[in-house]
Amino acid sequence: MYAILGFGVTFAFMPFWPALGWGIAYGLLVSLFPILVVVAMLQWGYVEELHMSNTRERRIPYLSAVIGALIIMGLAIWFDLEDHFFALTLFTAINLSILFFITLFWLISMHTAGAAAFTAIIGVIWGWVLAGLIGLPVLISVTAARLYLRRHSVAQAVAGIALGFSTVGIMSWLGYF
Repeated sequence: MYAILGFGVTFAFMPFWPALGWGIAYGLLVSLFPILVVVAMLQWGYVEELHMSNTRERRIPYLSAVIGALIIMGLAIWFDLEDHFFALTLFTAINLSILFFITLFWLISMHTAGAAAFTAIIGVIWGWVLAGLIGLPVLISVTAARLYLRRHSVAQAVAGIALGFSTVGIMSWLGYF
């Protein structure tokens, strides 16, 4: 979802080729890099399962996601990129840092946090009708899947949703979106 948002924001506010390049860079650093870290951890036996129910196992992947977010945010600053893209990178760094910190103490659903943020960012940038048409079905399906698969409790899923919406809400209130 983060990678899709990266492309959505870049293509909405940048010319085609820079949008494609920055969308790819965002997706690689924020989405693919942490996934590759998890795959490596599985391969090397540092984690037992892909879901990583043990919160200690999630620390390195979350930290890699935060590092990727900080790198793309630094690049957005360095190249003085469009304000919406910078806001997206700042949001990503903040949201992933909060998720990392919460994971030190409690299991929270990153998937529902991402789906809620996806919905909220669509709403604040492109309007709430579009958020309802695109984001809400994603949020409902992701939440239902996490609960159906018993990967999270209702409280963990709701906490993720609250985090996603509140982070975007605060940033929007501060004028970033």
